[in-house]
Amino acid sequence: MRCFIGLPFDPHTIDYFSRLQQTLCPLIQKGRFSRTDQFHLTLAFLGEIPEDSVDRYITVLKETAQPFSSFPLRLNGIGHFEKKSQHILWAAVEENKKLTVLQHYIEEALSRQTHYQPEHSVYTPHITLARKVLLNVPFEDAEKELSVFSQSAAINQLVLYESKQIQNKLQYLPLASFDLRKE
Repeated sequence: MRCFIGLPFDPHTIDYFSRLQQTLCPLIQKGRFSRTDQFHLTLAFLGEIPEDSVDRYITVLKETAQPFSSFPLRLNGIGHFEKKSQHILWAAVEENKKLTVLQHYIEEALSRQTHYQPEHSVYTPHITLARKVLLNVPFEDAEKELSVFSQSAAINQLVLYESKQIQNKLQYLPLASFDLRKE
């Protein structure tokens, strides 16, 4: 099973991501937009895990969620990863100490209690808007166009997702979710 741990978003925040995508449309020559049911913030990509170990990951996630309270995130503008001449465009997340602590805590707990090996790159929190994008304009122009977009999002849950192809369509299926404590 291909799995990851992420944070889901409420319908209001999903509308924000959709508005960003609509604004991006005229700036994109080609690319693949993320579907609205796929918007999430990844905290830890687990990769392939044996089906018989899912319960262990669920236990770790449940224990991890217990000490954390819900918190707001500030979404502001866009960013990108570049591969060759194509981009992955994403909604940017402003620096947030609670998010950083939560992400680090999850990786530490997973490393101690499962076979999880954290990625060696710096964690860049983001929400993927589009993949394999070829822009009509330099990225800096697209970034300027979308810099006026800003949104607050409430983070209330941790979710263990399975990433699975169903009828040639990538689906993110929640396997377990845990509410963060109310503040």
